[in-house]
Amino acid sequence: MQFQIIKMILLYFVIFSFSLMADDNFITKDYTQHSDKIMNSHFTFQLDYSIHTYKTDHQFAGIVTETGATSSIVQDDTAKYWGPNIGIGYRWFLNHRLSFALQGDLFYYALKKEHIQKYSESFPETVMEKENKNHMFGGKVSPKLIYRIPIKNQVYFEPYILGHIGYGMVKGKFDFSYNDLETNASFTSKVKESFLTTGLGLGFNIMGKNGLYVYLQGIKSFLSIGSSTIKTSTSAEMDLDVDTSRSEFSGSLGFGYVF
Repeated sequence: MQFQIIKMILLYFVIFSFSLMADDNFITKDYTQHSDKIMNSHFTFQLDYSIHTYKTDHQFAGIVTETGATSSIVQDDTAKYWGPNIGIGYRWFLNHRLSFALQGDLFYYALKKEHIQKYSESFPETVMEKENKNHMFGGKVSPKLIYRIPIKNQVYFEPYILGHIGYGMVKGKFDFSYNDLETNASFTSKVKESFLTTGLGLGFNIMGKNGLYVYLQGIKSFLSIGSSTIKTSTSAEMDLDVDTSRSEFSGSLGFGYVF
């Protein structure tokens, strides 16, 4: 499902970009020809679909199985979250080429991973089953420095640099079950984390004079974990020992509108 969404967004991005540059009377027609709002300071609305890497931590220690044996499991892979960003901003023109923008965003990313292991093709019973469901949400403020380059009468190419500062939370659930005909065990882990994020990145807009534009950007984020707790089916809630400082990556592809 995620890859189908990505393909649709990429297709939209390519079609929209080429249409902007190919025909002055198509999408790029200046429907607001009596307004010079894109040439002066203005508000913007943006919506995109993003990927964000994040290290998930689920730990089970001292688990007692039905046979009386003890074991432990650590699930701490760097995973890829997917989801939308939605934001509203304001852009100030310093001159006819250079501008500064400030934008506020809300984001919601999700992760779902499943893994099922069977005995064999001839004996397709489940030996092990793992399911990881995580959600990340929060908000951020992003300043941008944008440079406008006219590439056709109706089209602008706008590279920019941006930063951000924000706050977010992660809630995750990890289910694990194992049955090899001798040992039967199942347990659940629930993790809650909060973090402060700062970042720096690059991107570009392709904008038509009707105020519509598409954009692509990548950001290197630096996270400071404020709190991290875990509750499992074998223990009460407790603090989780994680890397409190880490760097992650996010990429976004979306569209915006000037109003």
